[in-house]
Amino acid sequence: MNTSRLTYVRVIFGMSAFLKALIAAVVFAQY
Repeated sequence: MNTSRLTYVRVIFGMSAFLKALIAAVVFAQY
């Protein structure tokens, strides 16, 4: 169960990083 939870947190962290990169790309494209 603990490993499953760790994987879940890792996926959430990865998605968060992906969203940050996407937002950065959009902001960068506007300038």
